[in-house]
Amino acid sequence: SRSRSGASSGASSRSKGRASRDVGGDEEGGGRPPKPKDNTMLIASLIGVVVLGGITFLVMRSKGSPTTTKVVAKEPDVDWTAGMGSGAPAPVPEPAMDEAPAPAPAFVPPSKVQFRAIEHHPDATPEERTKIDALIQTSIFENAGSDSRLAGTELVGIGMKAAPRLINVFVTVKMGAGFDDRIGKQQCSLADGLLRRIDGYIERKVGRTMTQIKPQSDHAWVEKVTRNWIAWWENGKYKEPLKPWDERIDGGDKETPATPAMKADDAPDGGGGK
Repeated sequence: SRSRSGASSGASSRSKGRASRDVGGDEEGGGRPPKPKDNTMLIASLIGVVVLGGITFLVMRSKGSPTTTKVVAKEPDVDWTAGMGSGAPAPVPEPAMDEAPAPAPAFVPPSKVQFRAIEHHPDATPEERTKIDALIQTSIFENAGSDSRLAGTELVGIGMKAAPRLINVFVTVKMGAGFDDRIGKQQCSLADGLLRRIDGYIERKVGRTMTQIKPQSDHAWVEKVTRNWIAWWENGKYKEPLKPWDERIDGGDKETPATPAMKADDAPDGGGGK
């Protein structure tokens, strides 16, 4: 009876042990599924590597490869606003080395000048232009006696600024009544006399034999003198003013030769007294 009891106890113990192993086996293998592992750290590490690699790529791309980088010459920095509001001049860019200066205009001889309207002196103000035209109208184109003489004297006082509009009188007569008209020649004579009181170009450069136009001068002489005055203006000789000729002071000098720039057919022929 004791042996059966011991045997049953041993069997019971073996069955409990086997049941315990079965339960453990279920937990580890064939029973419940194992709990998933925590991969948060692994994923975070992978994301960090990807981000770091992207940043490295962008930095290398912005720097560029030594074999593909283009070198562009930088133009000098010029502050074009320098001096604004301070009174100092703004910087002026240097001219290109291959730019050649504009050639000076060729000299036009009196025989080649064109009779066309002569505008005012570029330095004359609008008020001066209005006054000059009014004085020319009174002194040249109106028979106003002493008022005409006073207007002429005032034009001489204005000086070089009045010269181009006095020369324009020749053009007005040429295109109007003509140089054969006695009144037209009288008007040219007045303009010629006033011009000689402003500048001594005719006597000192062309020649003293080119005398002043007179109402009895012939057509050819009037045109010769007027062409010389037009050439004086068109060629810019007025920019080198000469002292007006005064017969009382300068009359004892030797005859002034004709300017070398003149052609033979432009030289004075002494016809002014006709």
